[in-house]
Amino acid sequence: MKKKIEIILLGGTIASTLDENGKEIVMDLSEYIKTFYEMNEIADISVNSFKQLSGYNTQTIDLIDTANEIKRVISENHVDGIVVVMGTNLMEEFSFGIQVLIDTDIPIVFTGAMRTPSMKSADGAGNLLASLRVAASNACRNCGVLVVMDDTIHSADYVKKMHPQNTSTFKSEFPLGYVA
Repeated sequence: MKKKIEIILLGGTIASTLDENGKEIVMDLSEYIKTFYEMNEIADISVNSFKQLSGYNTQTIDLIDTANEIKRVISENHVDGIVVVMGTNLMEEFSFGIQVLIDTDIPIVFTGAMRTPSMKSADGAGNLLASLRVAASNACRNCGVLVVMDDTIHSADYVKKMHPQNTSTFKSEFPLGYVA
């Protein structure tokens, strides 16, 4: 039986693109996600367009709202895992906050992108696919909140963003694993 995974969307570079006039817009990732047939082979996926957070305007209440939404999804939807998609500028803080605020054995995996979907070397789709694999993995139960970027699995307790543009920006002294 396939796992049930909910993707909670909070915006970020992964959802940013340029319109025909070169102005940055945020797209709804729900339709984008449906185009990845690999994801449907991994799990039964539901998409929750929860918020569109801008890193510069994000407040503590946004973290609390996100924690409450994750708790609601766990209790009402009986999911096997959660993937939270957001901007990378606050990912280490949000993932650690969720680690402190939520006690669950199911994987809660944070991911995003360093490059927009319109760039030739966009990393969002790969990060999202890797995160779904981690969220659906029995080996990742009871591991706490995780950050998956560039096929590397980090604990929210130790992950750090090291560079503003590099796709392998998230580092931890001892990564928990790699997605292959």
